[in-house]
Amino acid sequence: MRGVQGSIADGTCEIASNTCDFSRGNPGSDSWTNLSPKVGFQWWLQDEAQLYGHWTVAYRSGFYNLRPCCDALVTNPTPTDVEKHTAIEVGIKTELDDGRYRLNAAIFRQDIDDLARSAGYVLSDGSPAQDLVNVGDARIQGLEIELIAQATNNLVLTAAFGLLDGDILDAKTDINGDGILGNRADEASALTRLSPKSYNLGIIYDADIGNGVLTLGANYNYRDEAAARDDNAAFFPEVAIINAGIDYTPNDGAWSLHLYGKNLTDKVIYSTLFPVSNGRVFAPIKEGKRVGLEFRYGF
Repeated sequence: MRGVQGSIADGTCEIASNTCDFSRGNPGSDSWTNLSPKVGFQWWLQDEAQLYGHWTVAYRSGFYNLRPCCDALVTNPTPTDVEKHTAIEVGIKTELDDGRYRLNAAIFRQDIDDLARSAGYVLSDGSPAQDLVNVGDARIQGLEIELIAQATNNLVLTAAFGLLDGDILDAKTDINGDGILGNRADEASALTRLSPKSYNLGIIYDADIGNGVLTLGANYNYRDEAAARDDNAAFFPEVAIINAGIDYTPNDGAWSLHLYGKNLTDKVIYSTLFPVSNGRVFAPIKEGKRVGLEFRYGF
């Protein structure tokens, strides 16, 4: 892998002419070779239940910061070290009452060595800076449970629940930008986009209408708050989304109608949260409430 960093000299950008005095930095290169093993098992407890598990090791290549903050990073470009992910998962899958009920559950754990993220720190002149570095080691563990139940010949109920716990075990740099390298405050930082709790509930109902089938469906999805940045300067708020839909499919036709509603309560969903200056935050949002009708035809 090769990387070339650069910087823009202060006061050289002219908006009218759309030009800047850009200086290329020193080139850098590195390469990595890794072996990713995986071992698993599958044990049928009975015809409708199986226990499974697997252990695996995976890697994420090192990478360069192509947007450095200062001359030191331009003249001495260095890549991050390789991330190493060691994961183990054990679970059970069952089908009961001739497949009318399905229950799946799993517990898992992932150990990450040399987690590569963006980290904040303070330069000698007191100004803040950011770089892409190996911030430390981390661990993520949790459980997931899924239930699908055919309550009647026409009614299906679904539910899923997840718990996640993530920790930085050994901070190697200043993650929270307080100017202290790898202290306990850095290790207390929440991992980005990790929601401790999430769940969803759903319902599907089929009804024979005339010469076709009418399908009614709805689901409720909840997600806890989660850190939006490594320094925890901003958090995605908790959010609950309701979706619903009505489908009509004729028994002897190749077409169908689909009436849908997504995010029916018009919740605000942020795609990213990035503080810029003076309390302002760059916060683009995803689509709000959407209602539509689709006609589908297959040959």
